[in-house]
Amino acid sequence: EGRPCASALDQRSLAVADSITQKLSRLPLVKSTYSPSNSTLLHPTVDGFAARKLVENGEISDELESLREIARQDSMWRRRLVSEDLMSAIVIVAPSDDTIDTGEKLLDELRDILAPFEEEGFEFNLNGSVIRTVISGRDLQASTARIIPVLVVVIAAVLFAASGSAGQVALSLATMGVALLWTVGL
Repeated sequence: EGRPCASALDQRSLAVADSITQKLSRLPLVKSTYSPSNSTLLHPTVDGFAARKLVENGEISDELESLREIARQDSMWRRRLVSEDLMSAIVIVAPSDDTIDTGEKLLDELRDILAPFEEEGFEFNLNGSVIRTVISGRDLQASTARIIPVLVVVIAAVLFAASGSAGQVALSLATMGVALLWTVGL
């Protein structure tokens, strides 16, 4: 009720997973992607087994019901690609490299790709080492920018209390400022 889909393996969810997977796989920043839409299931047949996907050539499989049940019971899928209750699924993204620059660009692209689906009511939880590194780096940068003015005032107050000279305080702060600019520049 009030959600855009009934489960992670219904037609709408699979269409979303397929769209996300396709868009991500076209990015030069991405080596590979895996989701319920493009991962293989072994489907029993009269002759043995057939490798099947829930979405083949952009179309939801006409055997979705039976494939969904196989996915629910498949130990390679359960709790790896889909939750046991089939209410959530995962899209695995392997970046082309592990540099911070790639991670930042990938996170920005990923947010752009996910935005239209979030507007429909889909919920995404971004996770992984690349995501955590980029987000924590951005948070650290933002918090550092907020605290620098406070640090300058405290240092100036301590220097003034120790020396009693506004000139020495100004000279010390200017020296630290130049050193900081050189460090950032390098």
